Amino acid sequence: GFDRKEPTRVSRYPVVTVVVIPDSDSPLPLPDERFLRQVRRNIESRRIIGTLVRISGPVYIPLDIRIEAIVSGRVQITDVEEKIKSTLAPGNHRRIGDSVFEGDIESAVCEIDEILSVTRIEISTGMPECYKDAYGYLEIPSDGVTWLRNLKFRS
Repeated sequence: GFDRKEPTRVSRYPVVTVVVIPDSDSPLPLPDERFLRQVRRNIESRRIIGTLVRISGPVYIPLDIRIEAIVSGRVQITDVEEKIKSTLAPGNHRRIGDSVFEGDIESAVCEIDEILSVTRIEISTGMPECYKDAYGYLEIPSDGVTWLRNLKFRS
């Protein structure tokens, strides 16, 4: 399984990695050591013998997104930002460690009535652990959570 403590990020042993994000108003919440100890104590008593359990906070992956679109009226940049942020947030359709696909961002942005189509989209990050695969997915670490650092929108 995934193990951040291993140089290859893959363990030779049976490992379960639990990524904990506390409920917080902070935009990038991280658990403190007390919280992690409590979660570890709770899980340790229930784990399968021989399985190593790692408890950690997320690794936040900053995304820079550039979008060019054809529009029918005035588009509020805050509306575009909110659509992207809700698409990137872990929850209903997205899990921690999920790849980012340009098509998902495009679909979310096109839900705004004034945006007729997206003609170009670029997603980048400065994180060395992230890369784009042959299908256009931005692969992130298994304990990664993406967040919108910078948006450039041009119509």
